[in-house]
Amino acid sequence: MTKNSSNIKKPLVVLIVIGLALLVLHQTTGTSSAPITQTIPASQFNVVSGSITGYPNGSIYANIVRVRAAMTMPSNAISATILFKIYGSSPTVNPDSDGATRQGVVFWTNMQNACNLYFLGWRTDSTKPAGTSVVTSKVQANPSITSTTVTNSDLLACAGIGYTTLVQPNGGVGEIGSNINVMDGNWHNFTIAKLSSTSFKLYIDGTFAFQSYDPANHFPTDTNIWGLRLDNVEVLLTYQLTLRASQLQSQVTVT
Repeated sequence: MTKNSSNIKKPLVVLIVIGLALLVLHQTTGTSSAPITQTIPASQFNVVSGSITGYPNGSIYANIVRVRAAMTMPSNAISATILFKIYGSSPTVNPDSDGATRQGVVFWTNMQNACNLYFLGWRTDSTKPAGTSVVTSKVQANPSITSTTVTNSDLLACAGIGYTTLVQPNGGVGEIGSNINVMDGNWHNFTIAKLSSTSFKLYIDGTFAFQSYDPANHFPTDTNIWGLRLDNVEVLLTYQLTLRASQLQSQVTVT
């Protein structure tokens, strides 16, 4: 059953997130230029696994075990937000390759291809207490896969392979547990502030979670390709990017 996109009510925390994006812009670039926030509709994603439905207001609906999608054009975004409401589990629920079942939303960013990217997620984890969630930041690096396209064949070839958790500036692991239940049927938002091509700040429901970076600097050249991953959920969401400028330049082909 599809959901009525008119039910989307953007809470106050969205305004907080926009303020955070402005602050990050000022701190990292020193510019006073006003950033531009854009909602990315379903039509601007190339879905390489699963399916999504787009609504006229730009919101996206999915109700399938897996969604893997990449934007069809690069975006020089300084931050990104997924505002989402999970209605429940998808009709089929499958575990990840490590045997754990996870449900929630994931950003892909700096996508070199389907197997080389940064993975920033907020999901439940069946190995953790019920009603909790995990906020994680990882790099997926598979040097033997050198495609400059994002394809389902590559996605299948590297499923569950090449993941390393990023590191916090204090040396801690770039992953934390949260008492927020993303499966509670309420609206939530997940925001990523990009500090560089390999460094990020993560926020959940308007609250800073942690900062992390890739000490191996796997992908210093940023493709500016963002993506969306959904796991085992029925969800309604909006995907927003905050940009330094509106210009989009094609760098990576998505097929």
